[in-house]
Amino acid sequence: MTQIRCVRFQCAIAGHPTPWSTWDKEGIIVTPTARIAVKEVDDLRFLEIDEVTFDDAGLYRITLENDYGRIEATARLDVIGRSRYSRSPSARSVRASSSRRNAHIHRRIMGPSTAIGGRMALATGYRGSSVPSCKFYHNGYELEEDDERVQIVVNEREALLCIDNVTEADEGLYTCILQGEHEPLLSSTWVQFQSTEDEALAARLREPRISRSLPTQLQAYERDTVDLCLELECAEPYSYTWTRNGELLPDDEDFNQIDHGNGILCLRINDAFDLDTGEYACEVRTAAGLTCSTACQLNITDAEEERLSALAQHECQPTLLKSPLPLLTTVGAAEVAFCARVYPPEANVQWFVGGREIVEENEDEASEHESFDDDDDDEDNDGAVIKGNGNPSVYL
Repeated sequence: MTQIRCVRFQCAIAGHPTPWSTWDKEGIIVTPTARIAVKEVDDLRFLEIDEVTFDDAGLYRITLENDYGRIEATARLDVIGRSRYSRSPSARSVRASSSRRNAHIHRRIMGPSTAIGGRMALATGYRGSSVPSCKFYHNGYELEEDDERVQIVVNEREALLCIDNVTEADEGLYTCILQGEHEPLLSSTWVQFQSTEDEALAARLREPRISRSLPTQLQAYERDTVDLCLELECAEPYSYTWTRNGELLPDDEDFNQIDHGNGILCLRINDAFDLDTGEYACEVRTAAGLTCSTACQLNITDAEEERLSALAQHECQPTLLKSPLPLLTTVGAAEVAFCARVYPPEANVQWFVGGREIVEENEDEASEHESFDDDDDDEDNDGAVIKGNGNPSVYL
């Protein structure tokens, strides 16, 4: 473990008057030593620990305070002896992560085709460290439970809305909002009922189809973040599994399984190793048992010398100091803006929406953008302007 490079906690701050900051570990103030440094550069605050040992593991907190208030943020440092492949210790063996695992929706709100007069069940699957509060909305109006028709059930993995004896008035846009010790999680779907039970059954028996498969071959370098993405056409509830060489992959910090909610499924491999080489496959299965699948051969190789040289110019790999915040706006708004803060400032930045990269609109000649259809609602990124590449703050 003595070969590990410096571990750095970073925090971007703002406030007027400028707040003062303190770092602590498990409630004990961190004081600078020959191994531990506390730095301030403009609006950035750093805590750096050299020659990390097992005793450095724990919950770290930065507290900001001025005459008008106080705020704090925490992160946990875990120190482990080996990587997930039981290789010799490396920089990967030290991981700083949030003190609570980020909650996320892994299955967007969906339900089986329903006939008029039947029972509608809409479910949203999520993962997180606690059971959140849940609200369902129909065409913008919050739904309340009653003993006759509407039931809302929330457990550790799923939020469920059931409505009995549905009518045409129950058609429309349904939205589920989950909120707890995290930013609100939102998922929506458009519901239209079938006229008869036979039509509903026929809809449930339609086979899912993969409209954009995984690439047949993909080459990547060690320490890259690799995204394997596919696009699915399926109006019925589905589940999906990712495998590598036939073995099921977990949904964890190393392998993030992402459902963007618009038919795009993604497996994100963080900090790839050469032993991540193999055949990756995704199988989608509907509630009726119908399946489809796609596979990709991923090859991970050692980084090229120029890539290592480029990384050596910085003390750390590119990282987000500030993430874009959730934004609520109205349809047809003249403009919306997102901001992120990156380090180092010269890092290349790409913006994505729903798994698709946003292409900047040329001022002189309008470029063609791919539009994507989600339940007959057309969206595109026409008019997107990206600013700030090469600067600490970047804007969309």
